[in-house]
Amino acid sequence: MILEALAAAAKEAGALWIHSGVLFLMPSSAKQFLPFLRDKFPRLVRQYESWYTRNAYAPEPYRQKIAARLNRIKTNLGLTLRPWENSVIQFCRLRNSRWLCRPCGGLRHDHFILKPARGD
Repeated sequence: MILEALAAAAKEAGALWIHSGVLFLMPSSAKQFLPFLRDKFPRLVRQYESWYTRNAYAPEPYRQKIAARLNRIKTNLGLTLRPWENSVIQFCRLRNSRWLCRPCGGLRHDHFILKPARGD
């Protein structure tokens, strides 16, 4: 299964947790996405058009089914811990409102440090 293999590869690469969600497709994005779908994945067009013609969300039963599947995968692989639930996150903020890490000297705007809350 593709999702299982993707999650396993993420764990093997060092991931501690994963997040997932079903496609949210606003009309402006649908104008680009649906032609792509027709071209590359024609077997999915009817389903996606029925789901996203009147709403930006997939049907609730489908979202629940996918969430349950991903929860099983995450539990089986031990990918349920979210870093901020068991860590202290240190940020510093510069004048330009970008978040920067003190140890890196502000060289990367997306950098942050996680330290275990237990003192490990």
